[in-house]
Amino acid sequence: MQNKLEPKKCIDAGDMSDGNRIMLWGCNGYNQQVWGYDPAMGTIYLAKSAGSNASNADMCLDFTENPGDGSQLIV
Repeated sequence: MQNKLEPKKCIDAGDMSDGNRIMLWGCNGYNQQVWGYDPAMGTIYLAKSAGSNASNADMCLDFTENPGDGSQLIV
C-alpha cells in the first residue's frame, strides 16, 4: 500500500510477525507491502501473509492499545 504524500514509500509490515510494528519503507513489492481489505469484516490485512498469492486475512492491522492520538499500528 503506497503513501499518497510520498508515493515512493509503502506501508510495510517488516518480518510479518504478530505484534510487529508497521512502518513506512521504500516500495519494493515484497509480501510485507501487499495489503487487502475485507469489507465484510472491515479489516485491512496482509494479502500474502501465508507466503503465497492467495489472500489470507489471518494477519490484520491492529492497534497496540485503545485507539487514540499517537496509537501505533501493529500486525
